[in-house]
Amino acid sequence: MIIKLLIIGIVLVAGVALIYPEETIQFSKGFTLQEKTEQNFIVLKDDTIDEVEIP
Repeated sequence: MIIKLLIIGIVLVAGVALIYPEETIQFSKGFTLQEKTEQNFIVLKDDTIDEVEIP
């Protein structure tokens, strides 16, 4: 049972690495997933602020 779960986990990680190679490389270089999502959130906030500030 535990071995099956480990194999499923490894397959999922490998699948993510194949689908998102650039993100996975950055993640392995030391970027944390939390920092990445925070950066994306800040970018989204900046976009919405730009849209709101239409005279």
